[in-house]
Amino acid sequence: MDAQTHAMALKSANTFYKAVESLKALGAEGVPILAHALNDDTLYPNLSSDQPYDDERKAIVKALEDLGALSQPAIPDLVQALQDERMRPYVGMRHAAALALVRIAPSDERVITALADALVTSIGAHAAFALGEAGPNAKPALPALMDALLSSTAKYSRRGSGDIQDMMDRANAHELMVTIQQAIKKIQASV
Repeated sequence: MDAQTHAMALKSANTFYKAVESLKALGAEGVPILAHALNDDTLYPNLSSDQPYDDERKAIVKALEDLGALSQPAIPDLVQALQDERMRPYVGMRHAAALALVRIAPSDERVITALADALVTSIGAHAAFALGEAGPNAKPALPALMDALLSSTAKYSRRGSGDIQDMMDRANAHELMVTIQQAIKKIQASV
């Protein structure tokens, strides 16, 4: 079967995962179709509902990651997926996108910039972790990491209202602080 046949199979819930694997098996030929499918809202008709297709999109990200450097043409699509705030409650795909970007092109300026920008989003800790995985390639992101660390420290140490949302915000700020500290250590140790 050719790439276009596999692309058509992405439109069916019954054949979606098999099509992703088949497109991955095509290597470089399957990358543009996988990249397009990642952000093609027509494949995910209920994206803004309580069924955001996190698992399906994560499968595409994983396939692109598995292809490694062959997936470099998909970097803009992965960055778009990383920035997709519609997926806010469902961080699996966005976390996978952060790691895939670093594993596909750890020294690409677009990757480091996108991850640095993501530090102030709902996936800040995931972005910090991915920057740490980039090692010395993430050195340009150190100022953004330091800013995010200061911001999360302020959120964590402020006196809050004590309600559930406040406790969750403080826990998230603490997780971000710890992850950023670990990332900075990894980046600096590698330099």
